[in-house]
Amino acid sequence: MPSKSSAERIELLKHQIKTGCALLADPPIEWKEHSAWEDSTRAILVRCFGKDSDEFKTFLKNGDHPNSLTETEWNDYLISNMFFEEQMTLRLENAIPQQNGKRIQMHRCEVEKSSFDTIMDALVALKLVKIIGAGNCWGITSKGQQIARGRCCATLGSFSQMSGWKRKVCRMGVALAIIYVVVCLCARAFQRRLIYFPTKLTPMVAEQAAVQNGFSPWQSKSGQIIGWKRTAKGDSSGSVLLIHGNAGCATDRSYLARPIHDALPLGVFVLEFPGYGARPGAPGMKSILAAAEEAFDQLPVDKPVYLVSESIGAGAAAHLAKLHPERVRGLAMFVPYDDLANVGQRSMPFLPVKLLLRDRYQPALWLKNFRGPIQFVLAGADEVIPTKFGQRLFDSYQGPKQIQIIPGAHHNEVEEQSTEWWKTVYAFWQQPM
Repeated sequence: MPSKSSAERIELLKHQIKTGCALLADPPIEWKEHSAWEDSTRAILVRCFGKDSDEFKTFLKNGDHPNSLTETEWNDYLISNMFFEEQMTLRLENAIPQQNGKRIQMHRCEVEKSSFDTIMDALVALKLVKIIGAGNCWGITSKGQQIARGRCCATLGSFSQMSGWKRKVCRMGVALAIIYVVVCLCARAFQRRLIYFPTKLTPMVAEQAAVQNGFSPWQSKSGQIIGWKRTAKGDSSGSVLLIHGNAGCATDRSYLARPIHDALPLGVFVLEFPGYGARPGAPGMKSILAAAEEAFDQLPVDKPVYLVSESIGAGAAAHLAKLHPERVRGLAMFVPYDDLANVGQRSMPFLPVKLLLRDRYQPALWLKNFRGPIQFVLAGADEVIPTKFGQRLFDSYQGPKQIQIIPGAHHNEVEEQSTEWWKTVYAFWQQPM
């Protein structure tokens, strides 16, 4: 097999070093005496080849001391014993016995038979070795491994050892990484406590509050109360399903239900989320979407349905519009958003919210194929869902749309509208789809 050129050998060594292969790591100990160097060399050879090996016996036979070898003999010894013949594997991985409380690190490495000069040239080219002077040099200083190269002395840069401050920085980085992971895990485990803020009521208190606000119980086919309703005045032209936000409960949404009921010939139905009011269960995207679908199925099938949402309820409203585009005749969305993950990322910029969020409501995606008219109402000074997220939803929607941004209004200050306003929205809903 033809031998490799010097350039090929240098490229091979570059690859080996860059992939974690090193000849001898920077020792953090001082080897100023020949005896220290000799003892450690002895240990290296024993660990590499064993006490009964020819390599070790050769070392002993030659006098146990570098000065007993001529310069040429020593260079030949380095080539044959440290860099090996043919291709061999250095079996020493975690180096030699402790000296001064520290130890040398060596790495697994394969080196093709090569001259010592070629090895050194490659190390110099990689800036891992610096030529620091002339003369024979057998010792090893605290600055690094000194290697004999004819009459030159070179210092091998640090491959695997770190200085004290670097180790401290590394430890601090590891500690911060652990803390960050713990924070992420806690955020994922307890995120629903940061999203949903239900008001819980006993059935008796809930019914009393509902009556005071003009509601009557809205029951499922199984007899469970799934929300509250106001029946239409006279003949009903359809139904409004109202999906509230993440705080409070359905019985306190009279500020939305009353003007709609007074202005329009529609029945008004307010969905109660699981875990809110007196309804059993726990809030979450899966349970809320299922509750919204169940409620939608209770509405009259022969008349149009209009959806009104506030805040987080935009997700369930958009999901119903996606599932029932032929029945949903229009929407009114107060302080909505395009994707709940975007809102969460803005609130917690230091966390990977898109990876951690389990309840990822996506109104923009879910309304992609819906073409009914939508009225958007945004708060100009919204501190919970910044205006830009509602604006993104409006911009992405491809059907008939209107937007109203109320300057200076906060998150909970835009839902109360007059009967005249609702009549205008209702007229907008009646345009052909």
